[in-house]
Amino acid sequence: MLAAYLLPVFFDSFSATLTPREFCNCLSCFFLLAERFREITAAAGLLLIINDHLDVALSVGADGIHLGQDDLPIPAA
Repeated sequence: MLAAYLLPVFFDSFSATLTPREFCNCLSCFFLLAERFREITAAAGLLLIINDHLDVALSVGADGIHLGQDDLPIPAA
């Protein structure tokens, strides 16, 4: 997973945001990548925000989720 090694390119000084379409096209691949990003961000003291997938965010213990207008309604989340 080359993307996990590129993590420093994708975060600012406080957080990393992971979007599935940036790296992979299947949910299982995205989940594995999110797990790795969680390890890296936790070790660095950074927040991890998952884009679009509440299930993945909860599974990896992300610090937050970004839900857009076409995603799961916020009250349902």
